[in-house]
Amino acid sequence: MEEKKTIIKVDDVTVRFNMASERIDNLKEYIIKAVKRELMFKEFLALQNISFEIRKGESWGLIGVNGSGKSTLLKLISGILKPYKGKVTINGSIAPLIELGAGFDPDLTARENIFLNGAVLGHDHKFMEEHFDEIVEFAELQNFLDMPIKNYSSGMAARLGFSIATMVKTDILICDEVLSVGDYAFQQKCEERMHKMLEDGTTLIYVSHDINSVRRLCDHAIWLDKGKEVMKGNALTVCEGYIKEMVGDIKAAKKGDDFDYVIVSAVHEDSKYDKFDGNKPLELLSKKQLPIIFYTMRRYPQKKYVILGNENIDIIEKYVEAFGGVPFVSIKTDSKDSIENIQKALNYIPRDKRFLIIDANMVLDNDVKIESTTGNTIGTSDKYESEWRFEKGIIEKKKTNKNAIMNCVLLEDKSVLEDMPQKGEFIEYLSKSKIKFNTIDLENTKKVTSLKDLEEDNEEDVSAYPGRAFNMIKVSDNILVKLPQDDLGKLLAAQETKWYQKVADLNFMNIPPIYEYNPIRMKKIDGDVLYKASLGNDEKKEVLDDLIDVLNDLHSKGSKSVNMYSMKDVYYNSTFSSLDAIKNIVPFATDELIKINGKDCRNPFKLRHEIYFAIQEKLMENCKKFYLMHGDCTFSNIILGKDKKLTLIDPQGCFGQTDYYGDINYDWAKLYMSIVGNWDQFVLGNFTLNYNNNSVEVNVKSGNWEHLESHFLDRINVENSATIKFIHALIWLSSTMYRWDDYDFVSGAFYLGTYYLNQVLDEFDIK
Repeated sequence: MEEKKTIIKVDDVTVRFNMASERIDNLKEYIIKAVKRELMFKEFLALQNISFEIRKGESWGLIGVNGSGKSTLLKLISGILKPYKGKVTINGSIAPLIELGAGFDPDLTARENIFLNGAVLGHDHKFMEEHFDEIVEFAELQNFLDMPIKNYSSGMAARLGFSIATMVKTDILICDEVLSVGDYAFQQKCEERMHKMLEDGTTLIYVSHDINSVRRLCDHAIWLDKGKEVMKGNALTVCEGYIKEMVGDIKAAKKGDDFDYVIVSAVHEDSKYDKFDGNKPLELLSKKQLPIIFYTMRRYPQKKYVILGNENIDIIEKYVEAFGGVPFVSIKTDSKDSIENIQKALNYIPRDKRFLIIDANMVLDNDVKIESTTGNTIGTSDKYESEWRFEKGIIEKKKTNKNAIMNCVLLEDKSVLEDMPQKGEFIEYLSKSKIKFNTIDLENTKKVTSLKDLEEDNEEDVSAYPGRAFNMIKVSDNILVKLPQDDLGKLLAAQETKWYQKVADLNFMNIPPIYEYNPIRMKKIDGDVLYKASLGNDEKKEVLDDLIDVLNDLHSKGSKSVNMYSMKDVYYNSTFSSLDAIKNIVPFATDELIKINGKDCRNPFKLRHEIYFAIQEKLMENCKKFYLMHGDCTFSNIILGKDKKLTLIDPQGCFGQTDYYGDINYDWAKLYMSIVGNWDQFVLGNFTLNYNNNSVEVNVKSGNWEHLESHFLDRINVENSATIKFIHALIWLSSTMYRWDDYDFVSGAFYLGTYYLNQVLDEFDIK
């Protein structure tokens, strides 16, 4: 595959402003002080040592609080500002939307300003005449063309400015808070045009405080704080880190003065840890839906990392590259010797820089602030058993859980290790060295060496309905309470609440009795989620028929016209934004053909355009109406009561940009996913994934509903069953990011989606 060229390169850039620190009232005083060199200025660094590269066709979001340097960086790339240090290289034309309507004369009419603003952007009069109708139509200002701009609202001026700036294709589109002005419909229209420009190969740099729009539009992101880079990489990962920081879930140190580098050791003396759980190495075991190696990185995202590993390093490197959001180098070593490996890592640590050495399977207690320590510091714990302890300023070999040494060591400068031998045990060397150590109590820091270590000490078995990372479920006196745990949880709770209220108003009866909406307090249904229900074959058929009737009843409660943008969002944008995020971590993802379960399957990455046209022709153009829908009606979200009544829970609440209503084939495909795809078993981890030479075998435990496939497809009365199978495949592919923290889940969902997609390629004539 041809590598995309670098279109923007920002290389170690610093922007400095001088701020006067005294008031000078007249020119004479200014000149006198200038001659006498008595002018007083305070230096302010708006950006400090920022570096990144953007390749053609990529979309980058810039996020951070006000004053973090986002707009300064845009102006730097646009050529409005010049760097104090460093270099910015641009290979293409730029359309900067830094201030919509810049170049408008408030006393001129909109008609006159179109030509004036076009001239500011470098277009001649003839060119603007040719595009005049297109500009006016997009801006929807036909009735206000001869009104002076000064009489326009800010939203009307924004419409016109955006329409002019984006009427022609450009290599680079720069947008600063473009979607924060104008009404909702205008924002959606702007976003759709930006999506179209991205599809046509335009590179996007986008600033917004609306994190959801950054997630939708961008595949990469950089987080700035006080002019410094905090994190960069995959947009979903960076946005997640930023949101958690803003709500206080992660107490990340941002000063960067306490230590600058981190050596992370993922070297195992026992090779069983290289593939510890399925195909996952120990370091990629997930705790609260975050791989354990990422805990240190999320805690200290502004540090530079050196990662040591054995056979496990290949997948660790790919995961950190995709989701880590930190600058790092990786070192593959065949040695198990701790000193030998640290010596290799020290080649990447500059002199005069404080650095941390820590094991990759350590999860630091949130209350421990190692960044606040001074000097050479070693971490100890009374809750961990070790062969070494720190007692009265001395490191001594004694098996104990009192002042036990954990592999967490901060060193002032690598020069303190100058007399370290080439081989040996690192802690033993420290015990014999003359290095003086301070200590820090690591309190409840955990070292993960087993699946049991992933459990929380205070975890309680709250109900038969487990929560997810973004919510907690508690049950008391037959009342179930859903408590959002983060911003995502709050967003999903709001969507769920609106849906329950909507369908209750329409007298839809197959939902739980709800007593309160904030938080959601509902009756605990006496029954089982459907995939757990013990049913014979005849009973399953009867339940499935009842379920189809329930969904038909829901769908009949309301309809509205089709939103094509929502169709494209769900079926295409969601699918490929997920795939693009995982393409570098899944084996064989760059191959033309992938052998899955013995079948040569065409790779969806090689069929991006063909899949889009199939979505457009087979799904978008054939959808005549949107109907009220559930959006996530897998067996996991359906309860079969002891009285045999079916209750729908955990609705999606929306379909792309459309609340409540959507393509009902999506509901049927979700149900098909449980019947044929065994999705519920897959989510539980009841699957095997094995690699053999150049092929892969993925097998999911059967839920024993597959025999009802034909009956199901006959009952739902779709014109072409391949439509359901196509959507089913797309949902599997888009689900790769549902549990991004689980390597086997990501890979398995990709292979199953690819396998199911290939079953319908011929029927849809996708070449």
